[in-house]
Amino acid sequence: MTLKLLCSSELFRFLMLIGLITAASSCATQSSQQSSPSPSEQQSSPSPPSPSSDKGSTGTITIRVSGGASGAREIPFSGSYGTLSEGWTIVEGTTPAKYQVEVKSGYPQPDIVTADVQKQTEDNTTLAVLIVSDGKIKQEQSTTEPFGVVSVSYNPSEG
Repeated sequence: MTLKLLCSSELFRFLMLIGLITAASSCATQSSQQSSPSPSEQQSSPSPPSPSSDKGSTGTITIRVSGGASGAREIPFSGSYGTLSEGWTIVEGTTPAKYQVEVKSGYPQPDIVTADVQKQTEDNTTLAVLIVSDGKIKQEQSTTEPFGVVSVSYNPSEG
């Protein structure tokens, strides 16, 4: 009974986190739509040239989900990953798994990569989530808790 209650509590926190991410994404989208000039405003006032040649450029970040001490054990998981500019993707699978995320650079608001993953087993095996850029691990978190949740974030503009 206690394990079921613990699982329900973890699941509730995970679902609340997904709801908050969705709400934040929706607010960011509404905010950017409200601040965008209309096509007639864009035509009447030309924009100055950008001082940075990489403004709006994109890069690829990899999210790796692995399991077990060696990272090779298959562990079922579910969760989401994404950025404010590209939105979030909900995933279910077994480890090992790899996901690619496009990030934009050169904007006032950083395009932060976020991943939230929950183990779907009640054992004490390790579930790890890594954020990799240019072949280097930028962030790594893991859990051994039954139905444990791993949350990682990485701001590519901070290196």
